[in-house]
Amino acid sequence: MRPYSNAVSQKVVGGRSTAGWGKRAYTSCARHTYPNFHRVHYFHVADNNSLPPNDKFGKVRPLWNLLNHRWLKYYPGDKNLSIDESMIPYYGKHGAKQHIHGKPIRFGYKNWSICTRLGYLIYGELYQGVGTGNTRPELGVGASVVLDLVEKLPTGSYSLYMDNFFTSLPLLNELKKLGHEATGTIRANRVENAPLKDTKETKKTKRGSYDHRTDVLSDITLVRYNDNNIVTVASTQCGVAFVGKVKRFCDKEKKDVDQPRCIVNYNKYMGGVDRLDQNVGCYRISIRLKRYVLSLKWVGTYIPSCVVYT
Repeated sequence: MRPYSNAVSQKVVGGRSTAGWGKRAYTSCARHTYPNFHRVHYFHVADNNSLPPNDKFGKVRPLWNLLNHRWLKYYPGDKNLSIDESMIPYYGKHGAKQHIHGKPIRFGYKNWSICTRLGYLIYGELYQGVGTGNTRPELGVGASVVLDLVEKLPTGSYSLYMDNFFTSLPLLNELKKLGHEATGTIRANRVENAPLKDTKETKKTKRGSYDHRTDVLSDITLVRYNDNNIVTVASTQCGVAFVGKVKRFCDKEKKDVDQPRCIVNYNKYMGGVDRLDQNVGCYRISIRLKRYVLSLKWVGTYIPSCVVYT
């Protein structure tokens, strides 16, 4: 059973001194007995009388914008950055809540994030549902998200890594015009009839086999690689050389198999947002409220966790 302290709360004793409570009292009594805890209900970061009509996160937008500014200010200057979605856990009712099957956090808010390899959050943009974020309809939602995040970065040249939700050949062309390199897994229906070996034929080859093509006009390299599964990667940052070696089980033995350079770099730098989720999970602050105050619950769980980590 949970050990409870025999010391009475400040609310019960009528505001008398708590010098005799001891540390155990603070770590064992229920949340409503903490002194002045009820004042958190009056915490606001925006004027409720002048909230933006089309912003579902208007109640926390000033704080979010401030933190984005600070994260950019103290950004360590890494040039290899990853772009992915980060889930903020929430199980209540809200128009921006998402469900992503197969994720460690299935229910919550989606935050488009750009991070360093070690999980430093440089900038985040909150997803508010269908109809938002598609600032460049000719390129699609994924490309629009990437270009909007890249615009927030300090002036310079970057190497960007992303998954197949974002990657497309027009996006890589657009990033190259802006002076950035990019590498990402790409869906088979987005390679625009590139003469790569068919997926079914690639599956029949030995593990570590690959086929690649380079467009001399756009300098985009497409690589189809046979590993645990067939994966296709598009890159303007590098091609297959220099080929690396990785340990894989092949014919019931652990052997060295080839791995193209673009795959090596992707595996090395792509996990920044996942590293952010892992780090935030270690410092996550959980505040459960009796009243339904969406913005306060959200501010009390995710934002302080990011601030503590970064």
